Amino acid sequence: MKKLPTEKGAVTADRLIVTPHMATEWLEKNQHNRHIRQSHVDHLAQQLRNGSWKLDGATICFDTDGNILDGQHRLWAVIESGSSIETLVVTGLESDVFPVIDTGIVRTGADVLSRLDLNPQERRTASTAVGWIIRYRAKKCQSSIKVSNQEVFDFVSNTPGLRSNIHFAHQFTYQERLLPKGITCFLHFLMAKKEEQLATKFFSKTFCGNEIKADTPIFHLRNALLADRISKRKPRLYSQVATTIKAWNHLRNGTTVKRQGGIRWLDTEKFPEVL
Repeated sequence: MKKLPTEKGAVTADRLIVTPHMATEWLEKNQHNRHIRQSHVDHLAQQLRNGSWKLDGATICFDTDGNILDGQHRLWAVIESGSSIETLVVTGLESDVFPVIDTGIVRTGADVLSRLDLNPQERRTASTAVGWIIRYRAKKCQSSIKVSNQEVFDFVSNTPGLRSNIHFAHQFTYQERLLPKGITCFLHFLMAKKEEQLATKFFSKTFCGNEIKADTPIFHLRNALLADRISKRKPRLYSQVATTIKAWNHLRNGTTVKRQGGIRWLDTEKFPEVL
């Protein structure tokens, strides 16, 4: 690394390729290492491994003593992934600027979708749905793995059919809808790929309660979701997702369900896949 300016006001900014060796050297010299959130480092490292890192204008900042003011997690991700990054490096800042760094509003997945032809509510639904789709495909619905804004934007941009699932999830009133819009969109997206008309009928009957016969998966799913709505304990979303998938699988298989326990998912079970 070039020599850091030590004179007050000698602030410089350079576009550099930061290698794992450079990142290690900078972190070793840093005298004020703050607590590292390993989950965030892992998330950034995965972005580097899958090639989704981009030069976005974010900076790694140093004070006049060479201490890192911003960028520790990115540097650890460089080391963990073994990949180099191209980024802006700012040096020569006064150390007292640290408290005001990164205090703005964090951009969400819904925010990055503002460049697409979706209204604010649709963007929130799409962002939530994509997160669930990616976790489902990775077989990690029960985890809290982070999905990057780039992944959300790329998925929605490259999946034009998702818009019909978004619009479907928005057609129900608050009283009718027994699952959040994002989860409804996610599940309808998966199920419609198997059998679109049945998927639409499945959610319409579950939410609206029209012409439902006893001993059917839809009858017991509706009752289970209604019980969750009035329960004093907030239901776990992944448990509701798994229960809904189990009910769908029974419906597609033509299985008779005698009681609600037949479609309820338990923690001891393997997370179901959409059939």
